[in-house]
Amino acid sequence: MARGSKKADVGRVDSARPKTLKRRKEVLGVVYEAVSESGVDGVTMRQIAEAANISTGTINYHFKNKHNLLILAMEAAYELPEDWEVYKGSPFSQLQRLAMGYVFRSSRDRFWRFLDQLHRSQYT
Repeated sequence: MARGSKKADVGRVDSARPKTLKRRKEVLGVVYEAVSESGVDGVTMRQIAEAANISTGTINYHFKNKHNLLILAMEAAYELPEDWEVYKGSPFSQLQRLAMGYVFRSSRDRFWRFLDQLHRSQYT
């Protein structure tokens, strides 16, 4: 790596590398599961790192702290679906896609449990 160049950051939202984006989604999925199971206060960076199969140092380097990691996870939870452009131009189709992707999910879905835990915590 050339001096002064910046390594792609797993935690960065604007990274354009497909592999980095895929890994970021995997890590955030682990965050959803961990928070859903243990709550915001009960989960640690170490637990998330172990579940994501990365070192604690790596997760701390990329995300800095639990607060940043939770904020990124929350932002990712509200991103539009990847296939959103397919529904462009039809408000009904867009509403139907959002409903099927978010509203009509199972109550046991980690997305809802994650948001519920965040709502109950200091991060709301």
